[in-house]
Amino acid sequence: MVFIIDTSGSMSGQKIEQAKEALKYCVNSLNKDDNFNIVNFSDSIEPYEDKLLNVNNEQSKKTNKFIDTLTASGGTNIMML
Repeated sequence: MVFIIDTSGSMSGQKIEQAKEALKYCVNSLNKDDNFNIVNFSDSIEPYEDKLLNVNNEQSKKTNKFIDTLTASGGTNIMML
C-alpha cells in the first residue's frame, strides 16, 4: 500500500491535521503481512522511504513520528515525474 498525502500550502490548518490523523489511522490499521510507504507532495515529491516497509510495532512508532513532522507549505505540483 502506498499512501499519498498532499502537504501543499492549501492544506494548512485543520486540513493537514485531519489528513495526518487519517493517515495514522490507515497505517495503524494495516495487517502484519502488509507492506507500505508514504509519499508526500507539494512543490516536490518526497517518499518516506525508498522501499516498501514491513508492518511491525517499531515501524509503526517511527512512521507515526514521521507523520507528526509533516507540515503544509509550498504549492501543488502533481505533474512532477
